[in-house]
Amino acid sequence: MENQEGKDAALEEGKGDQRSKVEEPGSQSSAEEPSGPAEDGHQIGHEAMDELPLDVTVPSATGVEYVSYESELQMPDIMRLMKADLSEPYSIYTYRYFIHNWPSLCVLAKCDGKFVGAIVCKLEMHHYNTRRGYIAMLAVDKGYRKRKIGSTLVKKSIRQMVADGCDEIVLETEVTNQAALSLYENLGFVRDKYLHQYYLNGVDAYRLKLWLKDPLSE
Repeated sequence: MENQEGKDAALEEGKGDQRSKVEEPGSQSSAEEPSGPAEDGHQIGHEAMDELPLDVTVPSATGVEYVSYESELQMPDIMRLMKADLSEPYSIYTYRYFIHNWPSLCVLAKCDGKFVGAIVCKLEMHHYNTRRGYIAMLAVDKGYRKRKIGSTLVKKSIRQMVADGCDEIVLETEVTNQAALSLYENLGFVRDKYLHQYYLNGVDAYRLKLWLKDPLSE
């Protein structure tokens, strides 16, 4: 989806209620630097995801608990995390558009009694025959980075999308965000398109894509 196409889609789905004010963001990520890029991303991505259970409520060995979105009471924490790191401001209607429509694709990381990370995604039909997942937002509290919280949030979201029959996953990230690029490429994403001045601040973006099914096999 191009940036304007994504905005139009969000506006179309929101007609008739408060979601009409939604603008779909260019997905952004605040992520810790992973150990290194993948050489064969597609295969390594699947191997990396196999290390994680689908149940997001299982605490990790690092003391971080991952939970799915449950109620509007978690919305302030999600917005706090995103506003602290993402370059574009989003209204509460944008958050509600994604989270209320796809609550199982919003996962939060909790540690030391507070939420320290969150990911927001969606999954819908694309071009009539492809179920496309979209990672809209990812953020990790600066005090809790270098603990693989960001990559774990992404993996858990991917596994949920796979369980829901997803064919491919896309996102956008700033060309200057090397940490996010390394994180996603280490999970099998590839640079699919260069988007000139994609963000409101004029920064260019890469569209990254992860193919979950081989299109030639169908």
